[in-house]
Amino acid sequence: MEAKASWFRTGVLTSGFFDTSALSRYVAPVNPAIFPHLTVVLLAIGLFFTAWFFVYEVTSTKYTKDLKKELLVSLVAAGFMGFGSLFLMLWTNEPDKLYSMVELEMKGHDPAVLKSYEDFTLMAAENLGITMKDKWVPDKRRILLSLLKSVHIYKKHQVQYEFRTHFRVVRFEKLTGSTADTFLEYIERNLPEGVLMQVTTEMAFVMNWRSWLKVLNGRRYVHAYRSLPAEPLKERSHLLSKLTGVSASKMLMCMQEHALLRQVPKSHLVAVTDILKSHGVEGDDVLEEPRILTMFPLLLENYFQCFKDIGVNKPGLQLVRRYPYLSRMRLSHLKAIGVVPGEDLVHRILNSVDPDRTVKGLAEMVTGTVPSNYWTEWTLQDICGRVQLALLNKHWAVEIEKAFEIIKGQLRLKNKSLTHFRENMDIAQHLFQLPVSKVLTNAYVLSGHPANMRRIAQLETIGANPTKEVIRKVPKLLLCPVENLVAIDELLLKECHFSPYAVQGVTDVYTLSPETVRERLKQLNTVPHFEALKDHPRVLRLVMYQNKAKTRLAHIESMHVGGIISLDLLAASTKKYESFMESSKMPRVRGKDLTHLVSTLLEIENDFVRDELHKHPCWKQTSLVQVKGTVTYLLAEGFTREKIMNALQIVLYSRKSVARILEQLPLKPELEPFELLWKNHDHVLQLALYYLEKDYNFSGKKLFELKMFTNRKLFGKDLSAYDDLDVDELLDKLTPEEINILAKEVDPDDQLLPPSQRHSYMCDKNPTGPLNRKQLINHINKEALETPDVPELVPYHPGTVRGKKWIAPSMPPSKQEEDVRIDLGEDFETALANAGDDELVDLAAILGFHSMMNQDQYHASQQNSGQPVGLGWTGVTKATQYKPLKFEPPNMTDVEDSIRRVSIDDASLRELNLNNIKARIHLTISDEKFVRLFDALKTNTRLEALSLANTDLRDRVVSKLCDALEKNSTLRVLNVESNFITPSAIRDLIKSLLVQKSLEEFRAVNQKPSVLGNKIESEITKLVEKNPTLLRLGLFLEYNDAQNRISAHLQKNCDKYRLKRIGRAARNYLGGVLRDKFRIPPSVLQERRDSLKNAVGEDED
Repeated sequence: MEAKASWFRTGVLTSGFFDTSALSRYVAPVNPAIFPHLTVVLLAIGLFFTAWFFVYEVTSTKYTKDLKKELLVSLVAAGFMGFGSLFLMLWTNEPDKLYSMVELEMKGHDPAVLKSYEDFTLMAAENLGITMKDKWVPDKRRILLSLLKSVHIYKKHQVQYEFRTHFRVVRFEKLTGSTADTFLEYIERNLPEGVLMQVTTEMAFVMNWRSWLKVLNGRRYVHAYRSLPAEPLKERSHLLSKLTGVSASKMLMCMQEHALLRQVPKSHLVAVTDILKSHGVEGDDVLEEPRILTMFPLLLENYFQCFKDIGVNKPGLQLVRRYPYLSRMRLSHLKAIGVVPGEDLVHRILNSVDPDRTVKGLAEMVTGTVPSNYWTEWTLQDICGRVQLALLNKHWAVEIEKAFEIIKGQLRLKNKSLTHFRENMDIAQHLFQLPVSKVLTNAYVLSGHPANMRRIAQLETIGANPTKEVIRKVPKLLLCPVENLVAIDELLLKECHFSPYAVQGVTDVYTLSPETVRERLKQLNTVPHFEALKDHPRVLRLVMYQNKAKTRLAHIESMHVGGIISLDLLAASTKKYESFMESSKMPRVRGKDLTHLVSTLLEIENDFVRDELHKHPCWKQTSLVQVKGTVTYLLAEGFTREKIMNALQIVLYSRKSVARILEQLPLKPELEPFELLWKNHDHVLQLALYYLEKDYNFSGKKLFELKMFTNRKLFGKDLSAYDDLDVDELLDKLTPEEINILAKEVDPDDQLLPPSQRHSYMCDKNPTGPLNRKQLINHINKEALETPDVPELVPYHPGTVRGKKWIAPSMPPSKQEEDVRIDLGEDFETALANAGDDELVDLAAILGFHSMMNQDQYHASQQNSGQPVGLGWTGVTKATQYKPLKFEPPNMTDVEDSIRRVSIDDASLRELNLNNIKARIHLTISDEKFVRLFDALKTNTRLEALSLANTDLRDRVVSKLCDALEKNSTLRVLNVESNFITPSAIRDLIKSLLVQKSLEEFRAVNQKPSVLGNKIESEITKLVEKNPTLLRLGLFLEYNDAQNRISAHLQKNCDKYRLKRIGRAARNYLGGVLRDKFRIPPSVLQERRDSLKNAVGEDED
């Protein structure tokens, strides 16, 4: 690992494939493969002409030398030697690396800084043309440190500090080495403080078609079967020999090379061999590619069908197993190695997908969108994706953009057979009657296998519920093998006896394997906290999320909650669980869990149980295990369910407490006259509940103590080992003297007890009289003065030091700064020495020193003589006294009258100010009033300024305002500041100004979403640059590019407006001068008009 500055780079080399078709790389004019040949040839020719030149120079005389020949030979030698050296350097130069993945992991303590740096990284990657594959936010890391608040001898004052480290991960794919180096260097230079970045790169190889099979054969195939136990070698070899028809000895040798064959389930082996036999594959072919047996049967069938779609009926097993890699190669490469036959590939695929031409327009759409050079540019995935797009568009009338997003978002569809894709569309729509919108939302359903989906449709029920209803609720069950569904159904309903309601609540459990469900149910029975929930309808949530529940259970137990576990808390979302753990609340059992448990054990209704237990103040703080133990004990003692129902709150107490009270009932002296046969009496449990509540002061607070966040250690010893001890039994074993000693040492901490009973009274004397507070205080003061002080070990003497004297540590001598004196010259030194206060003040103002004083001191320094101390030039800077401003008067504008005047186009209404109108309740502008105002604004031709600041304006009426701005041509100023308008609505408002182009001032700052975002700001910038009339814009922009561009355009509009105004004034002035100078009198003008009319009349005659 190589460390750089504050980021790290790690290179991970894998023998993977790299999709070169996705990159638009530079193609050299000379093939790099012939660089060695060109180097040798060119250098040989260059050396020949160089030797010729030197021989000619040595052997020729001055009479036989020819200048032209010398120049020609030297130029030819230099040219060949230069090009030979060039190709030699290119030949020996290290080729550029190719990275299939580059992962950036950023961590820091400020999530806002991490989010900003992530946006910057994505923007830089987008500008460089780098493809982002994925990004996510891992869980934050917390570190708690307990430190001493101060130096104290008992070390009791501690402060706890928490360090939170946030993470963000971004993953890019398909990068060249030069691009990666440039990108990483750029983002490293802009790495903010407090952020650490780790870079992980994964290198890929680009292999030609001659060597790709050799590399793939040596690659280790990682499969899900590796987690299963291995079968004995001999038994598995006989099984494979029986299935494939190959001798057991050959299969034994094959299995020694491929140990994964021992872990594949038998059912999968049988299914795979049946598929291979159906496609005409023989046993000898399996020996050449034995890893074909480790593939999933449905996946293998899909790959065979993919080859059938392109016209290959009997592909090699090695090609079938590597179909995902083949589908990403160019069609020209596949044709060169003989994988794709023929030229007419598109029509062959269409004939296999839709042979009867039932989908109208499918062939025309596909052939119309496929370019003529698709053999050299496209891959199989590109053509299959285009056919899937056409099927969704023509068969289900899905829009092209939406269909493209669906196919792009589902990676499973990239290598899906088109024939299976078409069949899945018909099965989902007609057989399961799923709506098209439901299928498009769960598009992964189209990646299933048609045969498996038809077998699922033949099942009548799943979890005792109709199959079609379950599939409509959970469509992803169509991807599960039908054998798993049947096995899980028998396990839950027949073996474990779960109710159909419980299975219907957590249908996702069918997505697990039967072995996983069985193992998790087995583990649940071993946990005491889960034992009480075994019959709960939502216990399958713990089967589905078992790892998460067990982790949370261990976490809660480490915090010593005390067995009060909630089912919802164990299987809740991560956000809900973290919000609980951050709070100091105690996890409680929800009423549904406790009610269902008691009603199941006693076979009574839930409503009755909830109403009875709700009367107890601490019923939600009781452990389910404790309740189940108490109910089981009472039923075992012979108490009927009716007796328990009469005193139902007794189940909230522990079994030991209930047993102790029942044993003490016959010994109660107040019950002796009744001669109570306590076990057979109908109200015996009510009496026991009475004495239980009496012991705990009818509150239950002593019984249900909160144990979270309490100290579980005493003198360094853990107290959790004493949780199971019975305190009552320990007290019974103590003598009266020991009890008195214990009572003196321990005070009962109960607020319901009076102080006289809560504290131990140590005085044995009789009282001498009533309390006299004044006399008591005097006595205490007298005793304090008369009591001698404790003698000191070392007596105090003035001037002497007792103990060790503290000496400050010696500091290293600091380097004294040299006295730097600036030589200003003799003229400047003389001028400054003779300058007065006024001149120094003027000089300070010029140099910018006036900000060091307030205005009062600055003006007082102009008249320094006679000023009080502290206000002159030599005074001390201080703040100016604050002058409070008066509140503005409320806006008393009548909204209804204003709307009426705008609607009738009142000529006197030029400006309308409705600012802060929402502060008055009876004048609040509702959405209906806004709509009426904006509708009236469409036809208004008088209003020039409209102010709607702080009027609770929201997006739901902004669209009406946009329509009004598109039709109104007289409005010049619009103010919508301090409202709740979103950035997209602000963009729509600015866009509507381009219709009439009459608005000159627009203000919209201080909205509830304070930040517009880079995308919205760039769009607003483009819209403002298209507006030629906007002069002022009140809007907060975060990015400098948008600020500079908008300010430059507004300045340009202001300059145009100023030039237009000056030019119009000049023309008016010149026109007036000429009109006054060459004005024709009215009488002369009338004579000319009459003569012109007469001339026209004579011409007509």
